[in-house]
Amino acid sequence: MFEFGSVLLVTGSPKFNVYETDFGFGKPVKVEMVHSFKCMSIAESGDGEGGIEVG
Repeated sequence: MFEFGSVLLVTGSPKFNVYETDFGFGKPVKVEMVHSFKCMSIAESGDGEGGIEVG
């Protein structure tokens, strides 16, 4: 196993709107981000008022 110490990894797409994603079943009613140890996620809010969700 490798040990890297302090690492910051940032990835994403400004064009990936999680609440508008349609995989053939219609737009989602609820969206949940996968949580992992020592990780966080930031997504556009689903209320349409320009907020963000941090998880």
